[in-house]
Amino acid sequence: MKQHADIPEGDLLIVHFENKREKYIAIIKLNYLECFTHQTKRSPAGADNQIVKYAAVLPFGAGKTEEACLIPFDPMVLKVIEKPFSINGEMVNYFSELFLECDSSLSRKEAVQILTEISEEINEKYFDGGIDTAVRMKTALLEQAEETSGEISIESVAAKAFQDNLEARGDYIGLARDAGLRVDMMLGEKLVRQYFGTQRIKAENGIELKFPAELWEDSSSIEMITQPDGSKAVLLKNLGQLDIR
Repeated sequence: MKQHADIPEGDLLIVHFENKREKYIAIIKLNYLECFTHQTKRSPAGADNQIVKYAAVLPFGAGKTEEACLIPFDPMVLKVIEKPFSINGEMVNYFSELFLECDSSLSRKEAVQILTEISEEINEKYFDGGIDTAVRMKTALLEQAEETSGEISIESVAAKAFQDNLEARGDYIGLARDAGLRVDMMLGEKLVRQYFGTQRIKAENGIELKFPAELWEDSSSIEMITQPDGSKAVLLKNLGQLDIR
């Protein structure tokens, strides 16, 4: 913390406790909050009430702990919540990597599966499961992977996918963090394209379509049409030579 000024100051709470006969250690960093309160000073002229700012208030009551670790004795698999902070120009999960000296056990495929589930949950919650949002989230991941040689920034993906919908952006980032995903992680461009490069549509009558996700925004290749009766039709264009299998 002395070396890196962006890491917030706070109190460190270390607790040994039992829950349902299981032993645990909890390490909780209580980052200081700023708040305003009144301060009364008395003088011969009477009471003088001032509004003062305190910069070292603990996050109790309505506050929320942002950095903590739960360590069960058996098995000793750590559960961590944290936020990345700038260290030497890079966003680093210093709490787990530098302080606890541990690493996430999630594989890249597990991370991709979690991202898929989070995307589906956000789409259902905020956008009624629409295909436009489903494709937008996939293309945001694809573009991010192409721009950074496979490194994914959850915050950048959320910004691209949800733009002005700040609530959906925040929920997406929060779910990813709660699931144990790093805010910045290397998945590899090939793996991202393998899992998010294709969009599938299955109609009520059993017809299925599969196409590259990037083509959804290209009206010269594919177009969704709403019929007068409210049903949907998909118009495919410029197909070129067809390979029938």
